[in-house]
Amino acid sequence: MLLFALLRDSYARRRDSTRDTDVLSYEQSPEFTAAYRRAAVMVNRNVIPANDCYSLDGNAKKCVVSEFGNIATKKKVEASTTCGTPPNRYCNRVASPIGGEMRQCYICDANHIERMNPASYLIDSKQKSCWVSQTFNDSAAHNEAMIHISLEKKYELTYIMLQFCNKLPESMALYKSTDFGRKWVPLQFYSSQCQEMYNVEENGVITRQNEQAAICKNIYTSADPYTNTRIAFSLVEGRPSAHNLENSAVLRDWVTVTNIKVVFNRFSSPTESKTQTEDNYYSLSELTLGGRCKCNGHASKCTTDGTGNTKCECQHNTAGADCDRCKDFYFDRPWKLATEENANECIACRCNLHSSRCIFSSSLYEQSGKNSGGVCINCRHNTAGVHCQNCKEGFYRDSNVPMSHRHACKACHCNLHSKRCAFSNDLYMLSGKLSGGVCIKCRHNTAGNKCQYCKEGYYRDLTKAISHKKVCKECKCHPYGSKNKVCGDNGQCQCKEGVTGQKCDRCKPGFSMTKVITSPCQRNPMTVRQISESDVKDVQPCGSCRTESTKLDLRKYCNSVFAINAKVQNRETVGKGWVRFAIQILYVYKKGLRVQSKRARRDTKYIYVLEGDLHCKCPKLRVDKSYIMIGFNESQGQDGLLLDRESVVVRYNTDYDKRVKYYKKQDRKQNCVNQKRSLR
Repeated sequence: MLLFALLRDSYARRRDSTRDTDVLSYEQSPEFTAAYRRAAVMVNRNVIPANDCYSLDGNAKKCVVSEFGNIATKKKVEASTTCGTPPNRYCNRVASPIGGEMRQCYICDANHIERMNPASYLIDSKQKSCWVSQTFNDSAAHNEAMIHISLEKKYELTYIMLQFCNKLPESMALYKSTDFGRKWVPLQFYSSQCQEMYNVEENGVITRQNEQAAICKNIYTSADPYTNTRIAFSLVEGRPSAHNLENSAVLRDWVTVTNIKVVFNRFSSPTESKTQTEDNYYSLSELTLGGRCKCNGHASKCTTDGTGNTKCECQHNTAGADCDRCKDFYFDRPWKLATEENANECIACRCNLHSSRCIFSSSLYEQSGKNSGGVCINCRHNTAGVHCQNCKEGFYRDSNVPMSHRHACKACHCNLHSKRCAFSNDLYMLSGKLSGGVCIKCRHNTAGNKCQYCKEGYYRDLTKAISHKKVCKECKCHPYGSKNKVCGDNGQCQCKEGVTGQKCDRCKPGFSMTKVITSPCQRNPMTVRQISESDVKDVQPCGSCRTESTKLDLRKYCNSVFAINAKVQNRETVGKGWVRFAIQILYVYKKGLRVQSKRARRDTKYIYVLEGDLHCKCPKLRVDKSYIMIGFNESQGQDGLLLDRESVVVRYNTDYDKRVKYYKKQDRKQNCVNQKRSLR
């Protein structure tokens, strides 16, 4: 606004004394143009500090583009029509040496350097060079010509000055574009017939409601349009918001241009009654566009790169040819125009050094009270969140390092049973600073700092890896028969007195069920049945029975009366010198009198062994162990099987299991016929 203040002060008197019949209006006068240039020089030299976008204390402030001048210089100018193709004659009216005027004619030849008149002459700063259009045959018709100049970026345009070579056109219009020529907006009309040519009232009034309206002025009065003259048009002078351009978005948009177009709609006719074709053309000597780079207050100067493109040297973390956006990763708040009150510097996203990309979220910006709107993308180092401020699933925060540290998030090590964990400083110190993660909400019935145990009521399935989702099996302890819900690694529940079974779901032999929850099984006042004396043998020395009881071959299998795989559940002494074992049959290799059907695998059976044989470990039996048992006689009249020194009893393993099943196949193939003979 300093520029317009200088103009008003220097030209106030002259404008007040101007008559309506003067040839040159205020905007047409040479003094107007000279005042613009003097003001621009003062702006450049004395008022605006060059390349100053930060205060002495380092705070950002509004930048002001210091280079004010003719922005049309070195730009591409195009004309819709130019004389000389083919060569043609055109004439001017000049002063006669003997008084009055005379016609002076020239030849225009586009192929002759001294006779060509191209559009590029408009910006070459030569005083006597002119662009000349082709000549038109019909002076009464609307014969048009156009000058177009592309600025290739956005500029803030202050004025347009046209210097004509010979005569003013009868009607012409100035247009601007802010989108590189896609849409055009009229800036000003000039005509002696405004209503007829442009449907605009002559000398219209500009108000705040129509600050971007184009008005029409009559540049012809009683003057002769053949006198060399010029037209100067100010974009802001006379506009209500001219004194407050910074705060007027409407006027800022009005002065913003990327392209300028001058359209000549009708040329002026000579005063003679008969028009000559050589006089019907348009000619222009100079096109000046006074303005400066539009950098939105975020740059102090513009530069031209190696390709000839002009762009602002953006500051305040902005980018773009016009500093009209925030540069990459500076999207924590929306881009804004710099003002005297606030530079509106672009702020970097707050990603804690875990991301180099982000986007702006208007909803997040509003929710944060217009504090932060940056959303980080592709958080690294196992972080997550809009600011990479959290650890992602499966990782915990190490509070001993800052969140910006690349190792701030460490893996939980929860054996795939949890995706969340927290940091425990006590655990971290106890582990020798190796691990401080405590898993949260262990799944799959697991528990522990690393979900490495089975929770109460479940036991570990040793056949599966600890990370398997079915590694923990439910104990399913009977609510009345078990002491609690806890079971051992083999799934055996802790049974109350008189209760047996893996799940504590039945009474032991010699006990009967009651209706008392605290004591579901009560001992019976019963007499143990005695085994016949013929079954009881005299106690003999151990000898080599222990070795013989573990030897297994096809001969022994073929001569046996039963062969089973069974698990010993408990032991008790009965009768004279006998021990009874309760067993659960797991597999039947060979059926006997008391092992006849699959039902035997579901019911509890008993094994009877002499105490003397047990003393010699012939056989060797332990509770909760599984054995392959091959016997050669059964206890008649009793509820169980008999094992003696001749029986074969070995701990179950897969090798013995495969061997006995092989003997079973041989038996089915009738290969046991030759093997059946006395074992004694």
